[in-house]
Amino acid sequence: MDNTRDREAISEDVFSAEGVASVKSGDDIERTSQILDEEVNKLRDQMPSLRIQNHLLCPVDRVPPELLARIFVELVSVQPLAYRDCSPGLKLGWIVVTHVSRRWREIALQHTVLWANVTLALGSEWMDEMLVRSKSVDLNVQIEAGLACKVSSLQPHIARTVHLRLQTEFATGLQYRDSPISQPAAMLETCHLSVTNCDHFDLPVNLFASNAPRLRVLSLKTCAISWTRLGFSSLVDLSVVYPLECEWLSQRNRTAAYRSKLLQTLSRLPSLEHLTLIRSLPSQSGTILPTSGSRPDAAVPLLSLKSLSVDGDVTDIGAFLFILQLPPTCKLKVRCGSNSSSEMRQFSPLLPDLLRFLDKPFLRLDIRAPVQSIGNYQLVLWTSTNSWADGPLLPAESEYSWYAGAQVPDLQIMFHSTVDFEDNNDNLGDDLGEESPNFRTASNARQLCADLPLESLQVLDVFDELLVWKPEIWLSLFGGLKNLRHIRVNQGPGLSLARSFSKTLGESESSIHWGPESLSFPHLATVTIMAGLDMWYSTTPNYLDVLAKALRHRKDSAAPLEGLYLQGYAKSTQQLISKYGIDKILPVFIGEDSP
Repeated sequence: MDNTRDREAISEDVFSAEGVASVKSGDDIERTSQILDEEVNKLRDQMPSLRIQNHLLCPVDRVPPELLARIFVELVSVQPLAYRDCSPGLKLGWIVVTHVSRRWREIALQHTVLWANVTLALGSEWMDEMLVRSKSVDLNVQIEAGLACKVSSLQPHIARTVHLRLQTEFATGLQYRDSPISQPAAMLETCHLSVTNCDHFDLPVNLFASNAPRLRVLSLKTCAISWTRLGFSSLVDLSVVYPLECEWLSQRNRTAAYRSKLLQTLSRLPSLEHLTLIRSLPSQSGTILPTSGSRPDAAVPLLSLKSLSVDGDVTDIGAFLFILQLPPTCKLKVRCGSNSSSEMRQFSPLLPDLLRFLDKPFLRLDIRAPVQSIGNYQLVLWTSTNSWADGPLLPAESEYSWYAGAQVPDLQIMFHSTVDFEDNNDNLGDDLGEESPNFRTASNARQLCADLPLESLQVLDVFDELLVWKPEIWLSLFGGLKNLRHIRVNQGPGLSLARSFSKTLGESESSIHWGPESLSFPHLATVTIMAGLDMWYSTTPNYLDVLAKALRHRKDSAAPLEGLYLQGYAKSTQQLISKYGIDKILPVFIGEDSP
């Protein structure tokens, strides 16, 4: 049937709503329905063209392709692909712009830089498509894969990869010559390799075929490394980390030969600014540490180093630091585990030698040991008095945020027990058993203060909820400080501090007087007491009574204090302050104030 002729033969009135309703005969109904279907199909065919014409009328579609591509590039940084999110509701980020219109899609496909951020989050097909669409531009590759074999398609593209972050559970295949990390990487600047499974994995002997001349950052996690062939002289940041659960894996490589190769490699990295070695130090088990005052036969110069972070046994750390020559501006972070008092007796006298690189005295010491961190005891030192730029000297903060916004410490020492917290959960606060590993760790760490060079110290900030502080502890650790101006303590150590101010050791509280074995601190200006978990209101009156007596005797024997600060105490404490007459001895500030 010639539908065109039929359509012309049918009155135009038929195509109105009333006309269609008036068609009665079967033949007319069939012909009319067929013609209407054809009209609908024509309109459907015209709709894409009409939409394109409509889009062309929009201001954004009159934007030049170069400018639109630039907008897409900016969108990549603002709305990146949701890395690690492989759920059905995956956020596609900037990729959604390729589905707005045909013109946008064509521009996006032609702009290779948009496809330079390669990920496996959308599947291997998407990753391969990104590699193709990026053509020859520099790549930023961030891949998390259960099996390393999934990244084999990267092999031809490593030569143009600038940033590589690869995390895999099983690294089988990465050690072979045809793996991506065995290929030359002339453009590579940063590389982060991480194996989450504590399985045996040796990096290729010739990592990147020993050809990565622009490599600045190399971070390795659970990867055994051959130091002999690590010849990337351009390295600025080097990190080798073994997680605690994989520490056993690092033991096999920590021999004397390993130590020699590590030191030789470090000596060939003249631009190195940041070095992190976590459970990857050479082992010194069974050896004797150098004696105090001795010097290494040949120190390894790391004269560009800005920060050094090490974690391991105390003897391993002592021997490693002893052999290094560090610049005076280097920030040192030490985290070590030891419950052995004999090891600590070897390590502690070495501290002045290990810190000989500093050309400025320590002016501030913070001790942090909140009860929640049982098994960890931290000493933090600065060569400046105020660690918070343009902030208060002793800001009122919780034990979790006390360091927030602070300058990087010049020295940070954290000791941790080698015994799991759950095995010692009854050892809290003052109930730490003196035979428990947690107690020995904390006690040994605190005793380090006796050997630290603190002669010029001006600020002492102690927050210790783990150990009992007795007057003799204060005297043995800090009795020689003549320049101290500000002290802050939580209530537990603060009680013994007050007693240390005003009585000779061994005498009863009823015979309090300023004795020759009392703390003097001749230039002390302020004392701050910080409320903590060791603060019970039932003991506060007794504490303030002792403090009042100490302040009265100090007033008669030393320069008057400028103020007493009670941080975290309720305003009602003012009644007790007045009861014991403390506010008549010196100004008292209750609340969040700081010197």
